[in-house]
Amino acid sequence: MKYKNKSRFFWLTFLAATIINLLYWDQVEGISFPITIFAVIGIGFWMAKLEGIKVAKSTYWLLLPIAFFSIFNVFRMEPQTQFLNHVIVFLLMMILANTLRGGLWWQYGFGEYVSIVFKLLFSPFTKSFSFLKKNKKEESEEKENEKPKEKSVGFRILIGFLFSIPILLIFAALFSSADAVFAEGLEGIFELIGELFSTEFIWRLIVILFFTFILLGVWIFSFSKNNDKNTLFSKEDEKFIGFIETLVIQSSVILLFISFIFVQFRYFFGGKTNINFTGYTYAEYARNGFNELVFTVVLSIALVIFFSFYSKYNDEKGKKIITGLSTFLISLNFVLLYSAMLRLNLYEVAYGFSRVRTYTHIFIICMAFYLIAVIAIDWFKKQKFYAFSVLLFAMTFIAALNIVNVDRLIVSKNID
Repeated sequence: MKYKNKSRFFWLTFLAATIINLLYWDQVEGISFPITIFAVIGIGFWMAKLEGIKVAKSTYWLLLPIAFFSIFNVFRMEPQTQFLNHVIVFLLMMILANTLRGGLWWQYGFGEYVSIVFKLLFSPFTKSFSFLKKNKKEESEEKENEKPKEKSVGFRILIGFLFSIPILLIFAALFSSADAVFAEGLEGIFELIGELFSTEFIWRLIVILFFTFILLGVWIFSFSKNNDKNTLFSKEDEKFIGFIETLVIQSSVILLFISFIFVQFRYFFGGKTNINFTGYTYAEYARNGFNELVFTVVLSIALVIFFSFYSKYNDEKGKKIITGLSTFLISLNFVLLYSAMLRLNLYEVAYGFSRVRTYTHIFIICMAFYLIAVIAIDWFKKQKFYAFSVLLFAMTFIAALNIVNVDRLIVSKNID
């Protein structure tokens, strides 16, 4: 990457790192989180403009969820919600860095999301070192364009200041000996200088330089090229599972689902009546198989997505048959989610709401909506949106936690 002003690029990055340090060093996070996010993104966009880099219009849409989650984080003290807010904000910022010039983030596949994380984890080591080290081309260009010129005013001031230090020390020592009041004032100045350059100052400077190093790598990676070109989603995935094999696998799984629901129907929906029948306590009944049911739903969704990508169809009729089976399999998952919700409700009636139960409650509701999205994507054969739908599901779930306010909901439900 060729920089219009390499020095300016570095010092603006240093400014962003300093802001991070000032807002977080010995401070409670609070409002610091959104301010830091806005400052880093704002300086990044400013640097892009100064370097003549055009930001894709669709990239700006990422600012909305980033702003939402970072601002809501200030008003939510519940640790899980705060943790998820941080995770989704940093993930969205990584996506923003990758798609800055391309703007095709909504078309990313699963491979892109994984590669983005690894690219940005290693970019500080690859990009920052190359920035700080002059390459041969730059050195040759500097030699060719080198002209005899006077030293800059700032450099001459620095030289004058350095030479003045020993002279000032000599005169200061003489004046201190001549006047005790002057000596006391001078001692206070030296103590202040000592505090400024204390151990804390050195550590803070190290932290600032560390974040400067990180941000340099991220911004160089983001600015240097259009990262959305030649990505995985532009390639046609090789379909290697035949129609018959897909038909047999899906039919077998569906039959297993149906038999499980049929045999366990009384156990699923009997509620309190079946506690004596099964010999379980409230807690055991509610917990027994709950995690397995939720995991089964997630696994079956993954199976449908897998077949949607890699199954071969002989004709349009075969395509409709496999799509129909996938839809039926996803529909059976609504029954499993309903069963899981009934178990959870039974547990909540007996023991009240807790944070974990509330998270799970909201997760099941969001998962039900996601099942509808999976069916729609499969029917319209828009496989490239599967990964985007997972991102939307994650954002919806975390947004619901923020809007609901988990702790307030727990208190209100338990009092009622």
